[in-house]
Amino acid sequence: PPRQRKMASFIACGLASSAAVAARGGEVFCRVKAENGEGVYGRVAEGEIRLLDAAPWNGGRETGAKIPLGDAKLLPPSEPRNILCLANSYAGREKDPPKFIRWFAKTPGAVATSGDTIEIPPIVEQLKSEVEIVIVVGRKLKNATEEEARDSIFGYTSGNDIFGFAE
Repeated sequence: PPRQRKMASFIACGLASSAAVAARGGEVFCRVKAENGEGVYGRVAEGEIRLLDAAPWNGGRETGAKIPLGDAKLLPPSEPRNILCLANSYAGREKDPPKFIRWFAKTPGAVATSGDTIEIPPIVEQLKSEVEIVIVVGRKLKNATEEEARDSIFGYTSGNDIFGFAE
């Protein structure tokens, strides 16, 4: 049989995000489960969600349909195709900022919101979570300038990066 080695492993378990996105101009948007079970976008105003016909960053307009905020099943704030994460991207308790920023990715299936179940693989021996800022990018980017990248940000929300370790 092949020789086996014990190796410490990092296992990405999930990213539990807030269900609302604060956008430019102070407006708040979200995604909710519609009566047909599909995810739809909406604008939060006066205790209700005013449904949109498309994602707000794609010019979504109010349809006239509304859901009381207390009755809504909130979903993650977007349907990401890519989730890119940074580690060591700020100076914490250390005197000097980190020399390197580590990039890593999570799959779109790792996104959850309040009330969702996050499956923890049985191999996980230690589970941790960190509060993160989540940036919602409203359009595709490739080789963007700093200004183009900044202009593509639709809004911000909070998230909990949940991850595990195994030996």
